[in-house]
Amino acid sequence: MLWDAQETFDKLIERHGFDCKAVKDDRFYKPMAYRLESNAVHYNVAQVLGVAGRYGLLLKDTFLCIAYHELGHYLEIKQNPALIVLFKEAKSAGNLTFNKFKYEREKAAYTLGRDLITDERLLEIYDALNKDRLESSRKKTR
Repeated sequence: MLWDAQETFDKLIERHGFDCKAVKDDRFYKPMAYRLESNAVHYNVAQVLGVAGRYGLLLKDTFLCIAYHELGHYLEIKQNPALIVLFKEAKSAGNLTFNKFKYEREKAAYTLGRDLITDERLLEIYDALNKDRLESSRKKTR
C-alpha cells in the first residue's frame, strides 16, 4: 500500500486533538505552511520531496517533521492570539523588526513542534531539518 500524506496528517491532527486541518495544494510554492485565515496547514508533497532529497531523507519522515514544525506555529497562535496583532505591527515596523519577530516565531514553532514528537529517530531528523531553517532565519535579524 502506498503512503497517504493526507491520511497521515489527518491522523496526526486527530491524535493531538487539534482543531485545524491539513490541505493538500499541489500549486503551493512551499513544502508546508500554517495559514491562520484557513486554520489549516497547506502542503505540497512535491516540495516536501525536494527537501527530503536535499537531506537524503525518506519522504514520510521529512513530511512528518515539517508537519510537526507547522503544527508548532498553529499551537503558538492558539496559545497566544495576540500574535496576530503583533505580526501586523512588526511587519509595518520595517524589515529588521519583522525579521526578528519571524525568527522568534520560528524558534517557538521549533520548540512546540519538537515537544509533540516521541520517536527519538524522528527527533534527530527534526533537529537536523530545523537547524538550517533557524540559522537562516537568525541571520536575517542582524
